[in-house]
Amino acid sequence: MMWVYEHTVEDTNITAQQVWAAYQNVSAWPSWDSELQSASLLGDFTVGSKIIIKPKKGPKAKAVITECVPFEKFKDVATLPLKTELIFSHQIEQNSKNVKLTHRVSIDGPLTFIFKLFVGKPIQAHLPKAMETFVLLIKNGEI
Repeated sequence: MMWVYEHTVEDTNITAQQVWAAYQNVSAWPSWDSELQSASLLGDFTVGSKIIIKPKKGPKAKAVITECVPFEKFKDVATLPLKTELIFSHQIEQNSKNVKLTHRVSIDGPLTFIFKLFVGKPIQAHLPKAMETFVLLIKNGEI
């Protein structure tokens, strides 16, 4: 059974182009996600490229970008033990009034029931603050 959590923020003072540039700046992710010690991109920000993430608590993880549509969305997937996947989806929607960002976290596989407790719930707890910080840093021109 899949576990899913998503959070959305909207802002009138940023653009999809600014958001996309901040997503591509993988090494700056720890500046807005307080749970990350480091993050790096191997290659270009495109399908098939790998992202290495080191959480403050836990081992390094390798994710692969599996979907990438500039200025609209990207998805990265990390494989956990026993074919369980940790999936991060990022959606950007811009209209004439604002930009809406949705981050969705999914855990899918045989060990979902364990990983939702030890991985999913902590992500759920800090994701709203991370997204708020993300938008603030974009508005301030810091990422």
